[in-house]
Amino acid sequence: DFPEENSEIANLIKEKFPAAHVHVVIDVALGYQANVRNSRGVYLYAGTGSIAVYMDSLGRIRTIGGWGYLLGDEGAGYWIGISALREILADLENGSGDSRLSSIVTTHGQTPTFNQIKELVYGSPRNKVAALAKEVIELAKTGDQKSLEIIKSAAQELATLVQRTRAVIGDADGPVVFGGGIAQASQEIVDETARILGTTIQV
Repeated sequence: DFPEENSEIANLIKEKFPAAHVHVVIDVALGYQANVRNSRGVYLYAGTGSIAVYMDSLGRIRTIGGWGYLLGDEGAGYWIGISALREILADLENGSGDSRLSSIVTTHGQTPTFNQIKELVYGSPRNKVAALAKEVIELAKTGDQKSLEIIKSAAQELATLVQRTRAVIGDADGPVVFGGGIAQASQEIVDETARILGTTIQV
């Protein structure tokens, strides 16, 4: 838990329930506690953002990553969506117009414009960009090369997040549990992350 960040929340609860013992934790701590049965294990979560959860030597839940879409969240939904949009923009600049990847932005085989992409990124909620990840994942399943490269890069980023966490724990062999929308949507990302780490991953 993070008492320095959540003390205000705890105090508000205590005002209403003065006899209660209040312990405020980050939501993914519950994912760790529900799924990781080994104190040296890592709970990897990737949805719109990404974060890894572990337990320190004092039994406290700690996190690595989870910095938000501007500072981190590599390998998660928003990151995948932005990576795809960058590929589309590169195609627009060089005139190649990759219609398969462009289809996540437009319909009927139209080529998207820079302004359409700019409006999507700067004028829409983050979850709209993150939702593109599902379409990129589906394209990758059909063999689209650029989508496959993005998926492999996402897996590398998520594996790196686990490796950073294992370095802090001091154990490179603990179990890994992978939760969140990305794990549910893409067995390819799960399998590639497991391959990079050289371990089995439980979803």
